[in-house]
Amino acid sequence: MTFWLRPPKSALDCRVMPVTTQHSSTDTWMMRHPLAAYLLLAFAIAWLFWVPLVFISSEGPDRQSLVRSPLVIALQTLGATAPLVSAIVVIGLTRGKRGVRQLLGGLRRWRVGWWWYAAACLLIPALAGIGIAVRAAIGVDPAVPEGSALAATLADTGWIAVVLTFPLQLLLQCFGSPLLEEPGWRGFALPRVQNRIPAAWAALLVGAIWGLWHLPLFLTFHENLAVSFALITLHGFFLGWLYVNTRSLLIAVLGHASLGVANNTLSLPDQGVVQVALTLAFCALILAFFRISDLRLRG
Repeated sequence: MTFWLRPPKSALDCRVMPVTTQHSSTDTWMMRHPLAAYLLLAFAIAWLFWVPLVFISSEGPDRQSLVRSPLVIALQTLGATAPLVSAIVVIGLTRGKRGVRQLLGGLRRWRVGWWWYAAACLLIPALAGIGIAVRAAIGVDPAVPEGSALAATLADTGWIAVVLTFPLQLLLQCFGSPLLEEPGWRGFALPRVQNRIPAAWAALLVGAIWGLWHLPLFLTFHENLAVSFALITLHGFFLGWLYVNTRSLLIAVLGHASLGVANNTLSLPDQGVVQVALTLAFCALILAFFRISDLRLRG
């Protein structure tokens, strides 16, 4: 009687095996291709929220109206969570809670040389200032791009206010995109790409993918695609250089925050080709003193 109340062992095996095999195949693919899984998730989640912004912007609102729109702010912020969410999901499924703790532990890695803090916080804003000086030297009028955020700030308060408010702006910037994006792009993606190609090319490649990931935002805010893509790729190289040398997500977040200040307050992208040329020269200078293979200081 007991025998017939319970299914035979072979029948039970046949019933559960397809489910087990399916889960095993999914887990195995993610274990073997964590970088591909991360990229698919990061693009899918972000573009789910950002592609609608392209259609919203096509209806005619100007840039300032878009920037202030609560709907645009909400969709933009939700999309920016994609790198952090994707990295946590992939690591959580492949390496468990310990792997997630190790990833986020980079945010607490603060014991690095003071010069890395200076580089992260000051180099890109300094390039924005140098760009204005270069524009003035070559006869671009006005040197501060007309209609830019910096032009408006200077008209209201002058350079002293820009300098004095810089630390506060840098701090506030940290708690947006930098904190949401750097654990994914530099903390998760870069080390895995670096395992396959030299560190300098890995940093540049991740920067280019990072730029492509921003494409819906470029279209939404009517950016110059060539200038924006070139700058974000080079800036990605800069952030990769910081991270490879410190393994500190805190430094990468500060570097990303300095980009936010340079872009939003100092109007770095509005300098166009001048700023692209300066940033390219800056990256070339890094390669003159740091090895391509591992981005460490040449001996």
